[in-house]
Amino acid sequence: MADPVPLKGQVAIVTGAGRGIGLAIARRLLDDGASVVIADLESALAEAACSALGQDRTWPFAGDLAQEETARALIDGALGRFGRIDILVNNAGGGILRPFLEHTPETLRATIDRNLWTAIWCSWAALPHMKAAGYGRIVMLGADSVRNGLVDHAGYNAAKGGMHGLTTGLAREF
Repeated sequence: MADPVPLKGQVAIVTGAGRGIGLAIARRLLDDGASVVIADLESALAEAACSALGQDRTWPFAGDLAQEETARALIDGALGRFGRIDILVNNAGGGILRPFLEHTPETLRATIDRNLWTAIWCSWAALPHMKAAGYGRIVMLGADSVRNGLVDHAGYNAAKGGMHGLTTGLAREF
């Protein structure tokens, strides 16, 4: 018979967990027994998610994870709160979807920051701890549009394509 709480004692971080897919992932991890760090760009969303999910095994974190120091603070905070990191779910993302020639340098940067840089910095900060522990799982949420293309998605696909490359590279390396 399968363990009803297969992740009991484990700690997961879910980025972009204040709503939507990230919140659903966080809920499932909690149901499976993990303690979960709810990371989001907006503190109100992270705190509301923790309140809705129950605060005994959750901890809210807010900040721009496209910034190295913020991603490092997330990892350090999770370690301070729970003492370990077993799972990192790089779910934060979204993008500014528009025809490519209507993008500005700012909208392209924002799309790449939200998707690729958050995954890079969070993985980069978490991996040394996972490696030292001899265990860890990193889950990346990509996009099928990288392979099949969608109108007005070129900038977004560039960011998600970078995530796909990061994923395969880390899988081979670690």
